[in-house]
This record gives sequence, structure tokens and C-alpha cells, in this order.
Amino acid sequence: MSDSKDLKEILEKAPQPFNSPGFDTWTAAWAVSKRKKKEAGEPVPFVTSDTVQAVENDPETIRRKTENLFQGPVLDTWTAAWAASKDKIKTRKEPKPDNVQVVRQIYTHLIMAGVQGDLRPILQPLSEDVEWQSPGPTEIPWAGAVRGREKVVQWFATRGHAVEVEQLVPKEFIAQGNQVVVMCEERSRVKATGKVYEMALVAMWTLLNGTVTHYRESYDTAMVLAALQEE
Repeated sequence: MSDSKDLKEILEKAPQPFNSPGFDTWTAAWAVSKRKKKEAGEPVPFVTSDTVQAVENDPETIRRKTENLFQGPVLDTWTAAWAASKDKIKTRKEPKPDNVQVVRQIYTHLIMAGVQGDLRPILQPLSEDVEWQSPGPTEIPWAGAVRGREKVVQWFATRGHAVEVEQLVPKEFIAQGNQVVVMCEERSRVKATGKVYEMALVAMWTLLNGTVTHYRESYDTAMVLAALQEE
């Protein structure tokens, strides 16, 4: 078995040990093993691409495919390195999408769309069959529910034909599970009547793996109705 000095050297030469099971372990062990072989006057075997590929596999596969490289104290060096490192190996996990950040970006694009009229950045994080709900009486042109990106585009067009959003300010983002609730303040002008209304709007976004699957908003429909009606 390799002595503690060799093991310490292995760990010191791999300050971020063993993110990939086998690879960094094998590299550190090989560095020590190669030195041992040179000191003993033994030839250092050539490392083939097949050998390098083997290090991405499990310990037994590595041992089997590289047994000619690891003999006697060399094998013990590798074994010691693996034993020291296996508890440090962490399964790599894809970072979870930040739902709040996704929704924040949507509001940034919503504000820009009011200036530039480009809805594409808003549609990108929506699922193909996203459900979009804006409950209210039929007198409100955009009230109701639609499904799918193309229908959402039509929803924005219908709303944009009726009102001009002069200001939309997301005040607070509240994340809970796969949902993000946004507390907004909106000031809009009805194009047909010229009336302006200011109100609070609550939007609930539901996401799956960073993609919006459902949107539902709630607001003072009576105030909007009053602004839509001619004197």
C-alpha cells in the first residue's frame, strides 16, 4: 500500500479533487505512479486513448483496462487515491432555473415591448401550449382564456388595440414552489374614450423547468369597465 506521503501528495496535487469520478483520481495516481516507475528504472507504458476513455467509467472498469499500468505499489497508489477521493465525489446536478429571474426578464421585455413593439422575447420562455387567463366580463375585449403562443400574441394585439399601457411597475415578486406571484401597479389609457385608470394588478405565473406553463392575472375589472364606457 502506498505510504501517507504519497497519498498526501495526491490530494495536494488535486486541490479540486475528483469532480469527474475516476478522471482526476486516475490522473493524480498516474502522476505518482509514473515517478515511482522512473525511480525504479522501469519503462512507463504509453497511455492510449482507450485508457483515457476508461477513466470516465467506474473503478472496476478502470482497473481492468489499465491493469498493465498499475502493478504492485502503482496499483496501491491508485487504490489509495480512489479510497481518499470517492467520498468527495458529488453527483453533478443541473442547476434549477431561477423562476423569479425568468419572470423578472419577462417584465423587462414587456416594458420594452411597449416601446419597441417586439413580443418575441416575451414569447420565448412560454411553453408551446401555455394557458393564458385574464378573467373578466365579456365587455372587456381581452377578458377570457387562451392557449398557445399564437393565441397569446393575439391576446396582446386585442389588448393593445383597446388600451395603451402607460406604466407597468412590478413591485414585488413572491416565489412559492413552481409559482411566482407578481404584485404590479398599472396605469393605462383607453384609446376609444381617452380615460385613464390606475390600479393594482396581481399576476400568477406557473413554471416548469424554467418555462411558463400558465399565467393568470387579477385586477379591478369594474374600474376597467368604467374606463371603457363612453360618457
